[in-house]
Amino acid sequence: MILLLSPKLLLQQENICYRCTKRLTNCKQKYFREEELAAQIKSFIQKVSLCDDWTKKILEQLEKDNNSSVQSSLPQQQNLETKIKEVDARISKLIDVYLAESLTLEEYQTKKEALSMKRGNYKMTYGILLLGQIIGSNRRGNS
Repeated sequence: MILLLSPKLLLQQENICYRCTKRLTNCKQKYFREEELAAQIKSFIQKVSLCDDWTKKILEQLEKDNNSSVQSSLPQQQNLETKIKEVDARISKLIDVYLAESLTLEEYQTKKEALSMKRGNYKMTYGILLLGQIIGSNRRGNS
């Protein structure tokens, strides 16, 4: 059995071939074609395949886990939406204070940069939560 493999393109036949990558030893194994590797992998996978009952139970549990993770992320999303609105309101107030000439340009820029970074972090976290939901719903749709 070959454990570590690296692809090697043979220029004459234009086929992908593999060989052992044990660099510290003088390995005598020859190159072999991609089809042979695919057949080996397929035979190993077939040996460890699950029976239909187990597969069904595992898929049901995965569905339950995905549903619970979506439900648990909704409060987080709502919390992030609230925080984003709060930061937007603070930026708006900061602009008003600057326009009233109560702040110098340097103070305004420093405070606005900090608020913008905070808002960006909230937006990024919100986007990650949404992406997780999309991926979860795609997995459920494909199963």
